Amino acid sequence: MKSNMPFVCFMTPFAKEAEFMACLPPSSDTLSCEIKGDDIDSFDGFVIGMFELSDKLRPIGISRQFTASEIIEMGNDMPKYDSACVFTSPRSTDPIHYRAQIHSVIKSLNGFDEKTVMSRMLVVDSDNDPLIVAHRYFQAHPSCFRYMYYTYDTGLWIGATPELLLHYDHDSTEVVSMSVAGTRKVSVQGDWDIKNVLEHDIVTRYIQDVMQKYCNDVSVEERKAVFGEIEHLCHEVRGKGRVSLAKMLPELNPTPAVCGWPREKSYRQICDLETHQRNCYGGFVGICGAVKADLYVNLRCALVDNPPGESVFRYNLFAGGGITKKSKVAGEWNETEIKMKSLLKCFD
Repeated sequence: MKSNMPFVCFMTPFAKEAEFMACLPPSSDTLSCEIKGDDIDSFDGFVIGMFELSDKLRPIGISRQFTASEIIEMGNDMPKYDSACVFTSPRSTDPIHYRAQIHSVIKSLNGFDEKTVMSRMLVVDSDNDPLIVAHRYFQAHPSCFRYMYYTYDTGLWIGATPELLLHYDHDSTEVVSMSVAGTRKVSVQGDWDIKNVLEHDIVTRYIQDVMQKYCNDVSVEERKAVFGEIEHLCHEVRGKGRVSLAKMLPELNPTPAVCGWPREKSYRQICDLETHQRNCYGGFVGICGAVKADLYVNLRCALVDNPPGESVFRYNLFAGGGITKKSKVAGEWNETEIKMKSLLKCFD
């Protein structure tokens, strides 16, 4: 990490071993690893998408240029680059301000078919090295897609997400997405409350509509999504079709699960009300290649930095919740507390 070379270490769901790849910036003129135009459809490597609402993708790519053993062999000959252009924030989201945001959003919603996903940030200064935190986090969530990556464009991120954004198999033309929304403790029994059901149904309908534009034989299948001590309502949406990631991903990213519905209205509210920059949080991460693409929503994550003059690492933890007409202000704060708890456990 001291060389500031773009790299990623990741584990796919239920994998026993981590995978690693690193690369040089593609141009000597810039340190950016942005994938240009529609090149994501032919890209081979790790892909990072920001939280943004746009007709055109601007993903960051870490190509399969170097393995871990090749990086070790470089030793002192490893090239050195400037540090990232993204930095951690020194202040957590103020609870009073966050509750005021939630109250404002609830008042602005016109009906039960609208939602806005509001997030907050928790700042943790810790002596724990990011490698140690990532290792603990990876071990705690074997069913998730787990990752630690660094680029000049993004900074250093650690995360573990249960939410599949898009699986595409080039040979079978199988396309899969996942609707994940609604949150409660695993210990809660019985039917889900109406607030969580409404929030989840908005996401499912949207993903189903997008899939039907690009695929045939679209079906919705139910499954359970568990993340530590919490669980979510979850449906897989499946179809068949030859798709272009460059065309389909801007419609899926961000889904109403991390943005809201209508997307344009909720995205504007997020930009106007949130006091922090989401950057990668709420975007997507994953692997693209000639055989398949597996991309996940960038959730349960933290941006990590070692501020100049500081002897500790600074972690910006992100969590959010879908706000509907049925939301309770205090309940939404508690939901974000629960979502951050698993990552917080990875610190001493």
